[in-house]
Amino acid sequence: MSAECDEEEVYDRDARLRAETNGCIKCFYTIVTNTWFNFFIFLLIIANTIALSEEDTFNSAEKLEVLHRLNDIISAIFIIEMVFKLIGLGPSNYFKDNFNRFDACVVLLSLVDFALAYSGVQADAI
Repeated sequence: MSAECDEEEVYDRDARLRAETNGCIKCFYTIVTNTWFNFFIFLLIIANTIALSEEDTFNSAEKLEVLHRLNDIISAIFIIEMVFKLIGLGPSNYFKDNFNRFDACVVLLSLVDFALAYSGVQADAI
């Protein structure tokens, strides 16, 4: 348990020290370490989960379109969150956290989804 606390303290210290060297980085660091920012992201994760669970073959075309647009908007916010964290924490600190690694994988997969969805590739063909 002590080793985990030490790692977390080093992670926090490194991110803070990096943020103190540049006003712009400090701004991003302040945003991504804010409790309300993280709470907002948590609420978006819940909203996205609910929206994705609403999709089925019996939905109307209009409802499916709304759900797809909502997913696109939330995915774009997650991409922005990742960029903010990469700037505010720095890449080395960002990737020290296992949740951020998982988040980066999800964001990269959503970028692949965007690329496939808007490139005209049919889902049946994959």
